Order: sequence, then C-alpha cells, then structure tokens
Amino acid sequence: MIAAFSAVPAAPAVLAGPGPTGRAARPSEIRFWGAFLVTMRPYLLPVSGAAGLVGLAIAPPESLVTGALAFAALFLSYGLGQALTDVFQTDTDARSAPYRPLVRGVVGKRDVFAVSLAGLLGCGVALALANPWNLLLALLAVLGLLAYSPLKRRFWAGPPCNSAVVALLPAMGILCGEPSIVRALGSPLLLPAMASAFSSYAVFVLLGYLKDVEADRPTGYVTLAVRFGRRATVLVSLAHALVAIAASSLLVARGADPDASLAILVLWAAGAAGLLASHALAWNVRRDADASPAITGFGRLVRRDPPRGGRAPPARARALRPAPPRVRRPRPPRAPVPGAGVNRLAALVLLNPAAGHAADTRRLAFARREIAARFEAVEVTLDASGDWKGAVFAALARGVRTFVAAGGDGTVHALLAALVETVGTEPLEELTLGVAALGSSNDFVKPLRPGDSPVPLRLDAAHAAPRDLVRVRAIDPAGRKITSLLAVSASAGVVAEGNAFFNAVRRHRRWTGPAIACAALRAIRQHRDFTARLKHDGREEEVSLSSLSVLKSRWLSGSLRYDLPVAPDDGFFGVAVCAGMGRFRLLATLAGLLFGRFRNRSGTRSFLTTALKLSAPAPFLLEVDGEVGRVVEASFDLFARRIRVCA
Repeated sequence: MIAAFSAVPAAPAVLAGPGPTGRAARPSEIRFWGAFLVTMRPYLLPVSGAAGLVGLAIAPPESLVTGALAFAALFLSYGLGQALTDVFQTDTDARSAPYRPLVRGVVGKRDVFAVSLAGLLGCGVALALANPWNLLLALLAVLGLLAYSPLKRRFWAGPPCNSAVVALLPAMGILCGEPSIVRALGSPLLLPAMASAFSSYAVFVLLGYLKDVEADRPTGYVTLAVRFGRRATVLVSLAHALVAIAASSLLVARGADPDASLAILVLWAAGAAGLLASHALAWNVRRDADASPAITGFGRLVRRDPPRGGRAPPARARALRPAPPRVRRPRPPRAPVPGAGVNRLAALVLLNPAAGHAADTRRLAFARREIAARFEAVEVTLDASGDWKGAVFAALARGVRTFVAAGGDGTVHALLAALVETVGTEPLEELTLGVAALGSSNDFVKPLRPGDSPVPLRLDAAHAAPRDLVRVRAIDPAGRKITSLLAVSASAGVVAEGNAFFNAVRRHRRWTGPAIACAALRAIRQHRDFTARLKHDGREEEVSLSSLSVLKSRWLSGSLRYDLPVAPDDGFFGVAVCAGMGRFRLLATLAGLLFGRFRNRSGTRSFLTTALKLSAPAPFLLEVDGEVGRVVEASFDLFARRIRVCA
C-alpha cells in the first residue's frame, strides 16, 4: 500500500510572491534545474520507488548494477511524470499552488515538457536494458501521463488513468528480474501487486482532489469531489482502500518469508491502519485549506494545543471537558455571472439536446436557471427538420432582438445562419446573441474565464460587443452552390478529416479530450496530401495541401489553438496553411498546437486576409464550425454585417 501513510501531501509552506521579472530559465542554466527539481516534487519520489521495489523484490535482477539502475529509473519516474502533467495543468495550479515554477514563469512549458519526456524515455531505456518488454510498458505509461490532464476533466476517468500508470511499475520491476514475459505474466504475485498499487494510488489521487476543489471547479476540472462532493469522494476512496488492503494482504500471504512474518505483519498492519485513519480524518474536510493537514497529520487524532500562558490541563480534565458546540460556517455567496439582476429582456433560446453536455441534467438545469434569471425566455428545441426556424421568424415578428444558443458551436452556427436568413435586409447589428455553452469543445466562447464552470455563459446583453462573421460559398461535387456562415473556424485537409472522424463517433463525444486526440491521430494516419489552388490578396498559388484552417478564433478544438493575432472584430480572418508535410511533421505540428505554437514552423504559413478562394481538381472535405461536407471549391470573405455577442 504505497499511499498508506501519505495519502495526500501537504502543500509546501511557500507564499506566492510576484512572478519573476526576467525571462524563463532555459535547460542550459543552473536555475532551470533547481526549478525543475521543485516541479518534480522530490518528497513524492518514494511513491514510484515503493511500487517498483515490490516488483524488484518479487523477481530480483541477476546483478546488483542492473537492480540499482532499475530502481533509480523507477524511483525517478514519478517526479518526471509529475513535471510532465504539470505542463498541462497550470490553469488550476495558478489557483491551488501559485508558488510552483511553471505557474510563476520561472521555467517554460516547452522546456519542462521536453526535459521530462526525455527523462521518462531515458528511464524506459534503462529498464529495457534489463528486459526489452519494459520499453513497451514505459511507452504505455507515458501515454497514460499525457492523457491524464484531459481525462481529469471527467470525474470517472482521471483516477483510473493515473492509477493504471502506477500499477505498471510493479510489472516493470518483475520484468527486470524475469526475462520471460510468459513466466512474468504467470507469476501468482503479479496481479496482487498491480491491484495493490492501483487501488492505493487511487486513494492518493481521490483524497488529493479534496484539497483542490476550489481550484478545479472554476477551471473546468470536473473531478469526483467537484461533481459529487467531498464525502462521496471519501467513500469511493475508502472502497479503493479496502481493495488495496485485500490485495496487499494476499501479496503478503503468498510472498512473505516465513522467518520474517511477524515483522511484515506489523508493518502491513501499520500501513492499513494509516490508510483507514486518512479516511477518518478526511471525512470532516469542508474546505481546501483543511484537506492537507487533516489527511497527513495523524497527530491531530491525539494532539491538543495547550492554552496560552499556562500548561496543558491534565489528560483526565481534557477528556471530561465538553467539546465546544460546532458552528456551521455559512458558504460564501456564489459570484453572479455578469448580466444577472438587470431588467429581463425578451429572448428566444435555441436548445440542442444532442450537444456534447446537454444530456447532463445538472448542467442543463444550471444553464436554464441562469438564462431565466436574465431573460423572459421562450425555449425551442433544435430539430433536424428545421421546424425551429419558424419560431425564430415568429420571435423577430414579435420584436424579440435577443437570441440564445444553448448548445455547442454547431448550435451557434445554426442559429446565426437562421438569423441571417430571416432578418433579410434589416440591420443584423440590432440583434444580440447569447450563448450557454453545453457542447463538447465550445470554441466560440473561448478563451474560458475563471467563473465559467460548470457552464460557460455569455449572457451579459448590456455589454454585448460586435463580432465579425465570414461568409462561405462552396460548390459540391454535383455542382450545387452552398452558402453558410463561419463564426469560429473552417478547415480542409487533415483538420477537416479529424472533425469528420470526431463527428462519426458520437457515442464517445462526452469524452471530449480523448475523442479529439483519437480523431486527430486517426486523421494523420490516413491523410494524403492533395493538390489545391489558393487565391488571396491578388495572388494565386498551387500547393500540396496537408491542412488549411480559416479562423475567426485562435481555438481549433479542445486545447488545440493557433498563435495567429485573430480578433473577433478586427475586420480580418486568419489563414493557417500546412503544405507538403509527412505524418511525423503533422504530429509535431499537432503537438505544437497544444501549446499554441504554429507560426514559423517548417512547412507552415499563416496570414490575415479579407478574402480567400480554395479549389482542387478532386472533391475534398470542408469543415465549417464543426459541420463537414465534400466540395470542389470554397470561397471565404467577410460578411457585410456583424452581430452583437453578449459578454
């Protein structure tokens, strides 16, 4: 039970001071490595060391050098993995741990990512020297670490993902001393060791969430504690603790040396008691500030501070003294979303029940409640037949000038198209668009704000601002002309193909991060460049097109984003082109988009323009705000009218 005595580490007692005034340290500088060591959390290295040591004890390596090298690699792996995942979680760390070097800008994300990834691969190579099969397990562990940050946004996915990575460590340790993969898998101690590591580390993760609720909630990390509360999290953690105790007891029974059975039993019992005591203390945690001392400070079970100016009262007097009455602290009032409390305007709400998170009844109820607090709203449901457009026409005839899209980017796109189609020659600028973002990615409302959880809302009509729209005119393979509007982005090539794959797996669209990643990787694997002709700003050129994006927002999908200076109302749209790229360079470009890095990369080009024409000799996929179709030609230009969008 690797988390028996330290289920959740206490945060270091460091006050967040002002960020550094100079540039971030580079790996060539000594101060980088000091900051990187802090990012690794050295006090947690025994977590992976203990898990790996179990496997090394089950099947000791033949030589002392091999064993020492394997243990060093296993020992360091936790810290390197922690640094890797920190790169993707600076949003919540800025609230819960502002002292960390990545948050303060002491080191850069790209450098920490590169160094930690190289270190993890180095550990994998060191373990592979003992057994080549370890390289496969090391790669699986790295993939699990990369997937953890997006999976943490789903309450059911984060702990199993992180625990599975730790559960691989005993297997790696066994393989260091057992060259045969068949005999290693057949070991009666392998499954109990992995189950113990998995379950006890799940306790570590779940109880760790108790100290980050107030930071995870506003940054969109829907952990178990955020979704169901702290006590529900403690109960789920307790179930894992019982499994860990059962698995470790089986491991002790099968693998213990009879001559040392009493000492092992005492050590095991102490670990089990500590694990259960953690949950007893965590049960009464109500605030983030109470979590770390409650779980790590077992001395609080018996310690009482003496009164000031005198000695502590005798033990019997302390035992007989009645406990002070418990005072329930009132919860601080929730900060209102901008726009609440004003005179309610008439509004039509277009609800898409098929949007990524609209099926979540709590989020949907929250969105409806917030909309009702601001508007005299009439709700209509988006349907495939288009009957809802009649409600838009009727609302305009009644004088309604505020419309709310309750769904994803596709819902925003559909509502904008209906408004443009319906208003005719009337000024579009007189209309106001609000958004309750219930979709999978919600790129229209990005960048997200600290108060955007659990539903990003743009409902402040009093501070609405104009936003450009881009007109898209395309010709399909049958020669039909198609006209639509672009509010977020359009794409051709590998990005459009990735969107098509993402749309095809609708049963997995609640798992937004993994679904986007799988769709992108599948698109890159199957993509073939095609010859395309681009015409813009009086120039015409022919390129071997890998990908093209037309942007009125820097955000592509999920965490992917460009670094083009695109603004909602600047009178331009951005174009990002990838030409002549193979799979490896496309993967590198995709990794760069995770950090918002695109410009000046090999094979890329980007610019701002007001008009663009794209054509190809053969039909190609064109995606517009998430909707994908096959065309042979597409033209983009700024729409003559703008719409006002709520703040």
